[in-house]
Amino acid sequence: MIPKAARTSRDLLCSAVTFLTAVCGVPTIAIAQEAPDPPPVAEAIEPVDAEPVAEPTDAASLDELDPIEGLSLEELLELEIRVSAASLFDERSLDAASTVDLVTRDDWQRRGARRTLDAIGNQPAMATYASLWGGTAVAIRGYGSASSVRGVSILLDDVPLNDLVYASASNFSSNVELPTLSRIEIVRGPGSAIHGTDAFHGVLAYRSELPTVDRHVVGGEIGSDLFHRGYGVVSQGLGRATRLDAAIAYSGLPDQNRPYGYTDPATSAPGRSTRAASFRSLHGSATLRYAPPSSRVDASLAFHANLARSVGAPG
Repeated sequence: MIPKAARTSRDLLCSAVTFLTAVCGVPTIAIAQEAPDPPPVAEAIEPVDAEPVAEPTDAASLDELDPIEGLSLEELLELEIRVSAASLFDERSLDAASTVDLVTRDDWQRRGARRTLDAIGNQPAMATYASLWGGTAVAIRGYGSASSVRGVSILLDDVPLNDLVYASASNFSSNVELPTLSRIEIVRGPGSAIHGTDAFHGVLAYRSELPTVDRHVVGGEIGSDLFHRGYGVVSQGLGRATRLDAAIAYSGLPDQNRPYGYTDPATSAPGRSTRAASFRSLHGSATLRYAPPSSRVDASLAFHANLARSVGAPG
């Protein structure tokens, strides 16, 4: 910017030069005038290209879609989630006559589940809680208490685990080692028409790992509070039509000595004690399958053994 006084002197000088040129014939002297500063121009900001949004795939199975939040309603309706606990026939979950949830191996591994009921305890309308003799009970849609664990049928490969004395498997057989399973199907609501009176509130259907190709897996895990697990899974073909599947798994948690408070029922005096909150579980299974390629009829012979010990009841 040029000060005002400097501009006035420059204008007078230009006028004097013009007068002398006109009168005395003095050659013209060109005086350069500084142009005023242009107004500031806003710099153009180039738009930043947003990262392209991945288009949902056209896959039709749940295993190929992870996650599935970006799918449209039409694509969700085309998902092939196959279940069989509601009717004993393989069908889509949307076609089942009951509300059926499917929990896969990937689901419970992402959540860090240690026991079977840990894998299903966060499902809608379900809750798990400690029961008698160190067992664990499950409540579906709010039905259940620590002293009444009936009404939920627990199946392992369609074989009932509920005993005849308590009409429940929650006290002694609620846990089946997760490495030996491939999926868990949950029927929320009555299923007695298919599974008998034990399924008044719901059904838990455990499915064993039954691969169609040879497989040999040995693994182990260790976690907090010294939780530990070891397992082995084998599937071996014995010809074109016969296959042998075997699995064994062990898990355990040492004594935790967790403190808790209680009220003495005789004196109403408060007290404190500790509970071990420990468990040991061993599960083994063997299945011999026969399925001729040219026949629709197949047969299987299965053997399951489950040993468990839990020390966690108060007192």
